[in-house]
Amino acid sequence: MTESEEYFGENFGQKVDLTSRIREVLENYPEGVSILKELIQNADDAKATQVKFCFDSRQHPDNSVAYTPLKQFQGPSLNCFNNSIFTEDDFKSIRQVGDSLKRKQLESTGKFGIGFNSVYHLTDVPMFVSDKVVVMLDPHTTFLPNISGSNPGKMIDFVNHKVTQKYPDQFTPFNMFGCDLFKSKAFPGTLFRFPLRTQKQAETSRLSKSFYKKEDIQRLCDGFQKEAQSMILFLKHVELVEWYDFEDGFTEPKLIFQCQITPSEEVRKKRSALLNLVKKPPPLGDRSRQCDFILEMKIKTSLSQQIMTQKWAVCQTLGEGNALKMSNDTAMREKYNLKLVPWGGTAAPLNNELIEPLQGRAFCSLPLPAITMLPVHINGYFELSSNRRELWYGKDMEGSGKIRSEWNTAILCDAIVPSYFRLLKMSSQEMGPTNSFFNLWPQVIPPAPYDSVTTTFYSKCINEPLFYTKSNGGKWLDLNKVLFSHQNEVTNQNDREKFFECLILENIPIVTPLPDIVFCLLLQFHESRIQYLNPLIVRNSFKKTQGKSSLIGEDSWKSALNILEYCLSDIKNDYKEILGLPFVVTENKKISLFNSPTSSELIYICTNKEAEILNHAKNKFLTTELSANLQTHFRHPNMAKYTNVLPLTVPSLASVFKLTFPSQLIGKGEIEYNNIIQDESNQEKEKNVKLWDGTGLPPISWFHNFWGYLSSKTSELSEKNSAKPSLIPYFKELKLI
Repeated sequence: MTESEEYFGENFGQKVDLTSRIREVLENYPEGVSILKELIQNADDAKATQVKFCFDSRQHPDNSVAYTPLKQFQGPSLNCFNNSIFTEDDFKSIRQVGDSLKRKQLESTGKFGIGFNSVYHLTDVPMFVSDKVVVMLDPHTTFLPNISGSNPGKMIDFVNHKVTQKYPDQFTPFNMFGCDLFKSKAFPGTLFRFPLRTQKQAETSRLSKSFYKKEDIQRLCDGFQKEAQSMILFLKHVELVEWYDFEDGFTEPKLIFQCQITPSEEVRKKRSALLNLVKKPPPLGDRSRQCDFILEMKIKTSLSQQIMTQKWAVCQTLGEGNALKMSNDTAMREKYNLKLVPWGGTAAPLNNELIEPLQGRAFCSLPLPAITMLPVHINGYFELSSNRRELWYGKDMEGSGKIRSEWNTAILCDAIVPSYFRLLKMSSQEMGPTNSFFNLWPQVIPPAPYDSVTTTFYSKCINEPLFYTKSNGGKWLDLNKVLFSHQNEVTNQNDREKFFECLILENIPIVTPLPDIVFCLLLQFHESRIQYLNPLIVRNSFKKTQGKSSLIGEDSWKSALNILEYCLSDIKNDYKEILGLPFVVTENKKISLFNSPTSSELIYICTNKEAEILNHAKNKFLTTELSANLQTHFRHPNMAKYTNVLPLTVPSLASVFKLTFPSQLIGKGEIEYNNIIQDESNQEKEKNVKLWDGTGLPPISWFHNFWGYLSSKTSELSEKNSAKPSLIPYFKELKLI
């Protein structure tokens, strides 16, 4: 007797009941739209470009089915088509519950081998046709003939065997989307059929007690339509998803909903860029590690003949930093059986045709239920909980849990944030510095782990050209090159707008105001780095123009005074600081430079009364339309000490007369005055003419006004008062009598 023949007990050991294992999967895996997402994800991993769902509400004949228990599965079903065929690896993966071969494929998203098993929420016997075979799965080992627990299903070669002719009713329900098994030709695609579990079947099912009616499928359809855009947003291949209804009395299914990515070879190449990047990663810092594009989707429903177009900016990155370091740690990956791909991205709509405002969500190719509180969608090769509902995260973990948590943080910081910056740059070109653009910035610091996106974003945004200034024709600059305004430089709103317009024309890089919430977050991270507009900056900028400022237009003098008042706001005594500024506004509303007091271009400060008398010499006198603050500055003694703006004195008044009077009124001798109005009816009117513009000879009323003004200066006219200079010597060459 050999050793192997010696008695050593009876065979005994643990085994897994397939229905129990699937039931555990379903307990952790949600019903509803998530089932459709998994089917779309599997199609994308298979490089399909089209996925079509069809609710077939018909009751099919059951006279010629392969096995009597299968008659109960000839009723309503949910079908799913994609235009790829199963490979050998696909067949192996679908047989292994929870141990998919995708786990080792870096470019695929599936990890756990459980995604497909979510269809058992719908049915007890899923079926599909792909290429030359029809596959039926029966975990109960009850409904198919001659099967066992080790092989609970059938694979039927319908091309080389005449099964369709023998059991026509069995295969008729597959006739849709170009599938016709009766031609005995390979089908160039995959068509799943999930006969909906009935209430009677649910009573005895060991998989699920859920059953589906027409209204349940309608809710599934509604959820599908709502999430269709997000389902395909970050996929690599699928560019068309549709929903059909197939009702009794019709020979073809009716299109209910369609969402399609506008196809182009460039977009297709960029969507699937990861497939090449993981095979041969580019050098660090290489731009080919980035993949940015605009995705255009067209949405059509049977209820509306109109096609809605939605554009999305999509930016994705093969991350560096800690994410790259972890992904290159082969020993760690193998120890914890991890598939670490440092790939992450962001997406945001570029137009406002979304039915509802965007609530940022996390994606692992497919959208997860988690709301991130970010204003953009984020996608990454995250480590997820086994039900694919949330990111693996926790600061109190050890071992593989800690590694998974750290990996997710690395993806958020090293792949998603760089993509986020480029997303904003792309959006800025489409939107400009609008509220829609600034609404794409992080508005809050969300709960962990998504808080790392906001904190990393604001920590690093200072070096990104995300701040817009209208100066130099309009530019996007980084934080170190722009100036923020306190928005209180000028009180009046209209004056404030003109104030900033003038500064921008002088190429002072004042940033377009940020929303308060964004600016508060920026302050939180960079309060010491933010530069504000100040009077010194404005003074230096206008001095560089050397009198060639952009202050032009009818009301430019008002802007000049507003800017001057701001430039003087930090000056107490040292008025040398304003020399060279083009803000001297004369009574004729012309603008000139502040010069030294020795300049030949002297400007005098006058009262309103003096302005009337000197109306003919407006270019020599400072405007009287000054704010109280400016009046205080101009009457400061140091203003006359350092600038060419001086108080009106006896000598200066006379010198202005000599420069501005008609030549015939200067010098000795008499002239004939013929500017008297003879018409008595106009004489009264002439008395009210106090202003003289310098044309011809002054009217008599002007002389009256002038001598009235001098009479108010009697103390200055008295030659007996030696303490006061007399005006007479200065005016004796002027014909004023």
